[in-house]
Order: sequence, then C-alpha cells, then structure tokens
Amino acid sequence: MDVEEMERVNLAKTDKDENYQLWHKRLGHINPTSMKIAKNGVCEGICFNDTVPDTCISCIKGKFAKKPFRARKSKAKGLLDVIHSDLCGPMEVESWNGAKYILTFTDEFSRKVFVYFIKSKSEVFTVFCNFKALVENQVGKTIKALRTDNGGEYISKHFSDYLEQNGIEHHVTVPYNPQQNGLAERVNRSLCEMARCLMSEAKCNKRMWAEAINTATYIKNRVPHKALINKTPQECWSGEKTNVSHFKVFGCVAYMHVPKENRLKWDSKSKGMCFVGYCEKSGNYRLIDLSNPKSVTFARDVIFLENVRASVDEENVNASTDFIKPSYFGSEISDSGDQPDAEKVLDDSTVNLNESDHTPVASVLSDAETDDVLAVPVQQVENEPGTMMRVRRPPLWLQDYETNFMTVESFVDNCPDSYSSAVRGPDKNNWKRAMKEEYDALIQNNTWNLVELPKGKKAISCKWVYVVKKDLQSDPKYKARLVARGFSQIDGIDYNETYSPVVGRSVIRFLLALTVELNLKMYSLDICTAFLNGELEEEIYMTQPEGFTVEGLENKVCLLNKALYGLKQASRTWNTTITKELVTLGYEVSVNEPCMFYRKMDDSFTVLALYVDDFLIVTNDISEKERLVKKLGSKFRLKDLGETKYLLGMRIRKRNGSIYVDQEEYICKILEKFAMINCKNVSTPLPAGCKLDRNNSDKLSEIFSYQSLVGCLNYLALIARPDIAFAASFLGQYNSCATAEHWKCAKHVLRYLRKTKDLCLVYSKTGKSIVGYSDSDYANGEDRKSYSGNIFELANGPISWEAKKQKSVALSTTESEYIALSEACKEGVFLRKLLMELLNDDSPILMNVDNQSCIKLASNPVFHSRCKHIDVRYHYVREVVQNGLIDLEYVPTEIMKADIMTKSLPKVKHEYLLDALGMKPFDCIN
Repeated sequence: MDVEEMERVNLAKTDKDENYQLWHKRLGHINPTSMKIAKNGVCEGICFNDTVPDTCISCIKGKFAKKPFRARKSKAKGLLDVIHSDLCGPMEVESWNGAKYILTFTDEFSRKVFVYFIKSKSEVFTVFCNFKALVENQVGKTIKALRTDNGGEYISKHFSDYLEQNGIEHHVTVPYNPQQNGLAERVNRSLCEMARCLMSEAKCNKRMWAEAINTATYIKNRVPHKALINKTPQECWSGEKTNVSHFKVFGCVAYMHVPKENRLKWDSKSKGMCFVGYCEKSGNYRLIDLSNPKSVTFARDVIFLENVRASVDEENVNASTDFIKPSYFGSEISDSGDQPDAEKVLDDSTVNLNESDHTPVASVLSDAETDDVLAVPVQQVENEPGTMMRVRRPPLWLQDYETNFMTVESFVDNCPDSYSSAVRGPDKNNWKRAMKEEYDALIQNNTWNLVELPKGKKAISCKWVYVVKKDLQSDPKYKARLVARGFSQIDGIDYNETYSPVVGRSVIRFLLALTVELNLKMYSLDICTAFLNGELEEEIYMTQPEGFTVEGLENKVCLLNKALYGLKQASRTWNTTITKELVTLGYEVSVNEPCMFYRKMDDSFTVLALYVDDFLIVTNDISEKERLVKKLGSKFRLKDLGETKYLLGMRIRKRNGSIYVDQEEYICKILEKFAMINCKNVSTPLPAGCKLDRNNSDKLSEIFSYQSLVGCLNYLALIARPDIAFAASFLGQYNSCATAEHWKCAKHVLRYLRKTKDLCLVYSKTGKSIVGYSDSDYANGEDRKSYSGNIFELANGPISWEAKKQKSVALSTTESEYIALSEACKEGVFLRKLLMELLNDDSPILMNVDNQSCIKLASNPVFHSRCKHIDVRYHYVREVVQNGLIDLEYVPTEIMKADIMTKSLPKVKHEYLLDALGMKPFDCIN
C-alpha cells in the first residue's frame, strides 16, 4: 500500500464520532502515551472512541530520528530556578516576515516553553532582556540560572556583564557537546518535529514554518509531559487546569462569520480561511486569508472543516522585506482554565502593527479594543514571546504617579493595513472614495499604459497605503495613496540616482523672519500627487492596483510613464521636473540652497521654498504670486492654500505685523501618546545641573520606548522649540543604554512641555540684521567633553540654533569656547550668504561670545603655546574673522542667550533667557 492510499484509508476512518486519529491530529501528533494520559482526565474537553493508534504517515515523515541521549536529572526546585535556551537556525527559507532563527527559553521546573522568531543572532541579547522582564513579572520571582551552549550570541561581554549584574549564574556547555544542553536541544527538536508534522498534514507552504512553530509551542505547553506527574507545563506554570476542547486541526478550512456591517445584502455571511493557531488571551482563533497569507485575522465565530485542507499556494506569496512590528505569543500572565467553544468565545482585541521604528527587535504593542475583530486584520506575528494579544506589564520602575505610556501605541488613528481591510471596515465608504480619487488622478495624469509584460522582464508589485489626516481646525481627511514596492527595484536597471534635496528648516524660519522685516506676504501651495509628475528615464513595469484591475485586461501590467510613490527615484525625478519648470518661469535656483528659488525684477521680489510637494511663497507682488499659481496650475494639479497657516508641522499666526510659530498640536499628541496629558507641570526642561551616567545597572528592558520619546523631542527641538534643544541632545546620548533615571528625566521634559505647550517663536520687525550667539559648557559631562551651543536671530526671534557635544576633549574653557565658535561661524557664514544672494547685504554677521580669551585667540593668533594642539579645522574662525565675514563682540555670561543650549539651567535663569529670545505664549502677547 503506497503513502497516498494509506492516507485515504485513515481519512475514511474519520466519521461523525471524534476518533483517536482526529484527536491525534488536533493535538499536534503527540505520542500515544501522552494521548492516553490526556484522555484519562489530565485535559478537559477531550474524548475519543477507539484507543488503538493507527499508523500516522505524518509522524513517520516528521519524527523519524535516532534514539535520544539519556536525560539528566532535574535540579530545579521551583519556577525560574533554571532557564534553558537554545538557538535553532538559520532556516533554509525565511518566514513570511523575514525571520531566520527560532530562539527558545524553557523553564526547567514547569517545562513551559517560550519562543521568539528573530532575523539575526545579534538580537538574542535584547530578546533575553525582554523575556526576563516578562517571566519575572508573571511569577514574581527572579531567574537564578541560565543554561546555554557555547554560541557567540550567549558568551559576549555585553551578555555576560548583564547576567553578572542581575545575579544570574551562566552554565555554559563544553564546545561540540550539545548533550550538555539536552533539555533546550530536545525542546527545539520537539517543536520542529511537531511543526513538521503539522505542515505535512496541512501540505502548506514552507514559509509557514513560523506559524507551525507558534502552534506547536501553544500545544506543547498544554499537553502532558512525561517529566511532570499528571500535569501539563501550563498547569505547572499557572496552577490552573488545562482545557483543550477548543483545539482544531492545523491548516484546515475554517469559515468565519462576516458581520453584517462588513457585507452587502446578498453577500455571503461567511468567508473561507485557513486555521493557523490560537490567541491565548481570549481563545479566539488565528486565521489567514488564502489570497493574502501574510495577514492574520482573529475571529470568534468559526466553523471548522477539520478533514479538509486549506493549502497555501507558493504563487500567492510575495516575498517582502518590510519590517513588521511583532506581537507576543507563547504564554500569558494567567491562562484561563475554562476556554469555551468557538461559538461562545468573547470578542478579542485586534493589534494594529504600524511600520516602523528604527529598532530591530520587538516593540510593545497595545490592545486596540474593537467591536469587530475582522475590521482590521493583523499582520503576521513573528518576533516576540509571550501572549499574542497580551498587554505587557511594565517593570516597577515605570509605574510612576501617572499612567504608564506603554498602553498607547501611536499618535494616529488606526488605519487599515491592506486593501481588504479598507473595503470591509467601518470606514469602507470613505476609503473607497479616497482610492477612487487617487486612481482617477493617476489615470488623468497618464501615469501608465497597460501592456503585455515583455519576456525576461519582471513587474514590481504595488499596494495601497491609508492615512487619516487631522488638525485642530478641520474634519478628518481620508487619504489613500498607491505606492510601488520599490524595495524590489534593482540598482542600475530600474534606477540610477535617488538623492533629492529639501529646503532646510533654518531657511524656512529665515524666510518667516524676512517676511516680517520686509513687510512681505506669505502663501502656501500644495502640488497634488507631486511624485507622479516626474518623468521616468527607466523602463519599469508594475502590477495593476488591487481593486482596480481592468476587466478583460487582467493579464496585462502597467508600463510606468511617470514616477510613482515608492519608487526609489520618485523624489529625485519630481525635484528635477519642478526645478526645470521654475527656471522656465524666470526663477533662479539659489546657489546656497538648492530648494530655494527667487525672482527679482524692478520692485517685484518673490522667494519660493520647496519641501517635496509643499511650497512656501514669500513676495511683495501679489500679481507675481497669481502668475506663478496660474502657470504651475497649467502643468500640475495643485491646491492654492492661501496665506500660510500651517507649514511642516508648524502653526503660523499673525498679529500686529508679527509672526508667531508654535507646535501645540504636536505637543498634545506626544503627551497623549506617552500618557502624560494630565502630568504635573515643571518650569525647566531638565532639573538644574542634571547629571546622568552610563554605568547604572538598572537598564531599561524596553529601550525602544525611550528612543521613541527622544526622537519626538528631537523633532520638536529642530522645528520650533530651541528651549528643549539641549535636553533632547543630552538625552539622545543614552539611546543605547538608558536606565530608569534617564527615563525619569525624559518624562521631566514632557512635564515642561505640558506647561509650555503654547510657547511661540515670535518674529517682530527690528530693522536689524542677523545676530549670533555662541557659548560652551566646559567639561561638564561624564566623559569630560564640553557642550557647544549657538543661536542666530533675525526679526528679534531665533531662526537657527544648535546644541551639540564636542567631539574632542578641550583642555580649557578658552579651547571649548573656541571650538564652539568655529561651529557657530559655519552657520553664520551660510546665513550671511543667503542675505547676500537675496538682498545684496554683505555686512558681517555679529557674533556674541562671553569669553575674552576666545575672542583674542580668534582675532590674533599669538597664543601659540595654548593653541598649537587644536585641530586645524577649528581655526576656520580666524579666517572668517580676518576676511570680515564675522564680527566678534563680548557679552557678559549673565545675558548670553546661547547659555540655554549648553546646560540645564535653574528656573530663574531659564525663564529670563526665554524672555530674551522672545518666546511667549500667543495669548500673553498684546
């Protein structure tokens, strides 16, 4: 009898009675002994008629192996006494989300297994830190010992130091003796065997191995273990009886109920899916759509056809290099002993996985409560252990007197992550309208022609991206954008050059101040679908957009005539196109700022700044502005936004001839994101004289959260909040080694921002030119390096600033001031060149310094013994002073405005400098 015939015979034995073979499949092909123990009362909800094991071809294929080595006697007396860990991989094929390795942690006492999927060995240390925080928080005990092999990922100095600091013994095996780490090796083998059986039975794609391992882990933790006396690992871990009545055959067909809100009158009330696992938090089932196997959906109402396979075809799976934030799986804080049938399971949460962050390993995900788990399908999870949908409990040091920020995921509203989610969700009409508008714009713009794909050519894929845009003054705007998946383009074939400039933020503020000084008008333009106007030089083919395939032409592809969002060269082609057009209209490209254009004719003066597709027009000639809009409108589809009110995250208001710039809306979003909306106020960004170090052993287990906050602060400091520039730069030094103390200081900045969220940059007419301030704080850091700071003002308000640690150790206050002055002079010369180009003003920039010796060193190079060691690059300041580009002037330290950029100041000094910089709340200005 051949293999196929044996499978048909076994399948024929399955009838309405739940027999042994059916439960054998449901329980992941466990051995007969465990099946017998499970039936005899260890697991509830299990029942089968015959107890004679049939021959199982999947077991033969998946489990055939040599006899194991003799197991060593367990030394663990309680939970977390000994943790065994092993790394398995790299796999012959990547998972659908790019994972190559399986990393397991096994508690020796309970035999509970936790699994991570990672992309590289370098992630092992970070994963262990997360695992340690998870399990110690669950059981209220600490890990005593870790047993691993001699792999480099486990014996690095960083790892060893961390174990020593936390009092964890590290038992390392002798090289080439895996038997010494037998428990971890056997766990990996058991999981892979079970996963192989599951995949063999389901006849699924090899790239589905992560889902199979995920399910295998869930099952292994809930079936009897021979090392435990009539208990399962989950029962030993949580103390609650294990229920397996909800178990189903992996890879079988599952029909999930489609709520009436997500279907039309005569649409089917169910949808066929493939069953791939369980959700620990609620007992919901994890399902994948066969047309999009990368997207995982959680459903509560499901009918299973356990004897019918739901195979996933290879051709339906497109490799993706997109980074997807992972969620948890493996175990939860407390597993429910009574898990109801699928028809009675409560609604589960749906995780929204946003694209990301710069961290390579997992992010903490919050549960976004929803009435309909089908509205927002979840992307496949493959990187963190623990519970699929668990809300991570933060370490005790994060439980401050306001709610911890980790319960909030992001600023923006939850947006669909796929076309199918968009057209089935509660906002489906808005998304359909947005996609139709985008598609019509593409067709009108002649973006592509439908052609047959030439032999030897490959078509790149595309996808829809969705976003809801909000501001304080208007209703939400639903936007859908079609993007090409440019990561599949090949350098030298599909593209050559990719770099594209944008106007600098200091130039934007320079133009705002210039508007006030010269009584100019300020307008904004927005080029609709700007990137689509760039003419392509390369021949690129793309698949037709999902949901908009032309009937009768389904086999044809799009030959792109113009650039599309997502193409690597899209930004550059647009910049080239718009530059040519503006030059044709009589504008000159600035030699100092490639995204600034100007036109001077008689009394007419117009400057245009370009930031991708956003235009800022500064002019004294309304007719020229109208001419420009008319000419550009004949070439591109644009929106005339009138006088500028919002620009690059800044709110811009005018009163009595002055301009006021703030970021109140963004600050409110940050406070909401980190759950600090009701925190206590403080008067300074950091405590006066704040000192931090890198040697504290209490390192954050969730370092990415600290990095995310520092990134938000950096953005604010770069745009319109020079008062927190030092704090953002200072905290940024510890992005890789932040501790509880660093996190406390970062929250201190948020408290300050809550008090000063309406603080504005103010530009008022003075008739004066640009003035600069340069300062340094000598050797105040733990590494004895000094801090440099500079501020430049025009129209009585800051237009450029910088807070930066110096790269070398200065030997005196004079040297540190000299280095800081050299850096400030570079920015001063740049701003002077802008003045010369636009206004023919070649007067020197006045630079204020509070160190007399520094001024003498820069003006008269006679201090040879004091400065002979200083790097030549810092002597640049001498050249610009001698050439008359910069004038140096002494100011007392007490009124040095740049002091706010070099250190954390006391309340009185900080508030004095805020007033000196002209920064005030809008409502406090007359």
